[in-house]
Amino acid sequence: MRRVRKFAIASMLAALCLMPAAIVAAGGDPASLQEQDPPPGFRIDRDNWETPVEPGRSIHIENPHGDVRARLNEIPRLDVFAVIQLQDHDPLRADVQIIETPEGVKVDVRYVAKETGGQEGERGATSAEAGRQAEIAGGQAQEAEEHESEDDFIRRVDLVVYVPAGSALNVRTADGTIEARRIKSDVVAETTGGEVTVITEGSARAKTTSGSILVVLLNDNRNNSSRFETETGPITLQVPDDLNVLIRARTSGQITSEYPLEASPPAGVSPEDTVVLVGAGTHDVRLESKDGKVEILAWKRDRSDGESQ
Repeated sequence: MRRVRKFAIASMLAALCLMPAAIVAAGGDPASLQEQDPPPGFRIDRDNWETPVEPGRSIHIENPHGDVRARLNEIPRLDVFAVIQLQDHDPLRADVQIIETPEGVKVDVRYVAKETGGQEGERGATSAEAGRQAEIAGGQAQEAEEHESEDDFIRRVDLVVYVPAGSALNVRTADGTIEARRIKSDVVAETTGGEVTVITEGSARAKTTSGSILVVLLNDNRNNSSRFETETGPITLQVPDDLNVLIRARTSGQITSEYPLEASPPAGVSPEDTVVLVGAGTHDVRLESKDGKVEILAWKRDRSDGESQ
C-alpha cells in the first residue's frame, strides 16, 4: 500500500464535504463557520491513503469517532480521505490503520497516545502491532484522564471512502452517520445512534438503535436477502417497480406503501408482518422497527437523486 500525501482536487473536495461535521462537533454553526477557521483551541488535519483491491475482496470500516461516507470508485482501488478534528492539549491522537486481512482490507480508526503508533509517512501498523499499541495506549489514556479529568476533549474523525465495484462494504460507527451512495456491491451498515443512507445495486443490511434508515435497492439480488432494523427510528425503503422483491414490514408504528399491500401473507410469512409484493418477489427484504414509521416508496429510475453523489 502506498501512502498518499496529496490527492489534488479530489482531496480538497472530500475535505470540504466533511468540514461542517467537524465544526458542528465543536459546537459551532456550519452555516456561519463553514468557510472560517476552526474555533479557538481546535484545528483540522487531513490525510488520505490508497490501496489496490482485488475483485471480490471485501472492505471493512470501523470508525467509532465520526461519520463514514462511501462512493463508487471506477477503478479497483480503495481511496480513503480523513478529516480529523484536533483539540489543544489532548494526550491522544487519531490513528487510521489500513490493514490487509484474509478477506480484503480493513480501515480502523482509533485514538492512541501521541508517542505510540507508526511514524509519519510510514505504512500503518500490522494488526498484531496495532493490538499491542492499543494496550499501551489504553493504559496511557486512562492515566491521562486521571490527571486531566477536568478537560473534556472532543475527538472526531470523518471519513470519505471510494469503493470499487464488486467489493462488499461493511461499515460500523458509534453515533456517526453512515452514507453509501451508488455502490455496486453488497452493503452492511451498523451504528448505534447515527442515521443510515444506502443506495446500492447489491443487497443491503442496516441496523441502528435510534437513527433513521433510508435505503434504495436498485437490483433484486437473489443470492442474499436484505434486512433493515431500528429500535425507534423510521425506515424508508425505495424500490423500482421493475424489481422482484418480497417486502415484510413489522412495527407497532405506522406503515405506508405506494405499492399495494397483500391482503393475506404468503406461505411461510408470519401473520404479524405487513407484506408488499413487487414483481415475482424473488428477493426477500425485511423491515423491522419497534415503534418507528415504515414507508415503502416507488423509485423512479429516471430520477437524478444520488447520480452525482
